[in-house]
Amino acid sequence: MVPMATTIPSYSVASIVRQRDKLLDSLLAYCGTTPAGGEFDDFVSVIAGVLEADRETVLSSVRYLVGSQLDDVVLRDAAWRLAGNLSKLRRGKPVLPWRTQAEPEWVPLHVVGSQPHGFRSGRGFNYQLRVLAGSPCPMLLEKAYPVRYVAALARRMGFGGRRSRYRFQHGSELVNLQFTGLIDPIKCGAAPNFEQVRVSAGQRRWNLGVLAQRQRVNFVCPRKYTHPCFRCWVGYEDCPAGCHLSSFVLRYCSGCRRQSMFDPLRTANRCVACEESAP
Repeated sequence: MVPMATTIPSYSVASIVRQRDKLLDSLLAYCGTTPAGGEFDDFVSVIAGVLEADRETVLSSVRYLVGSQLDDVVLRDAAWRLAGNLSKLRRGKPVLPWRTQAEPEWVPLHVVGSQPHGFRSGRGFNYQLRVLAGSPCPMLLEKAYPVRYVAALARRMGFGGRRSRYRFQHGSELVNLQFTGLIDPIKCGAAPNFEQVRVSAGQRRWNLGVLAQRQRVNFVCPRKYTHPCFRCWVGYEDCPAGCHLSSFVLRYCSGCRRQSMFDPLRTANRCVACEESAP
């Protein structure tokens, strides 16, 4: 039996993002290149200098990139993985891309997207979750939950009861919120997986801050809308209160045969309204 992780590490997501962005700024010159030999040595030295980490440990962590073309996605993922495991890196332990889960590990998760999802027992939602730190950082995981579980998770994340200002109304309201999941080696396959969840005090503060904006608490809607945020076409790339990542786009839907809103990140050929109403 694999021993259960009982200690939940404390991560500063803001610090991780700052370190990631600082490292990315220093690596911009390598975007579009295929470093090898001396150029790759310089690449490693830049990372070690910015992160104040042992050069040999950094080399072991990024050696897989030798001779690979470095685009903005590759550089972002590498910088995020190193920044999200900086304490491990500074202890002299290489930080490699996730392949398998050696032991149970609590990792912070950010809900970046959602879609309606059908279960035999009824409706639910499929969520895209970004790992913000830990061994699987910065992988994007998927997890589908029935509505009843979503509602229970929402209460733990900061939503209130039916009479609360912050009452839970729709599954997409979990988007842009955070919680922690226990990556369990027994449940992992080709991707990390988890069942147990927790919500730290810091994550709850983040969540309540987002919910307050959605309720216009010390926040003015940039477009002066009055409808609930989960009904809005504007994504959180453009408004911090958004309930989906990218703003919807208007085009013709063959399902309802009219101009309607589409999520540009989805591959479905039906509009958002048709997806919501599908059995």
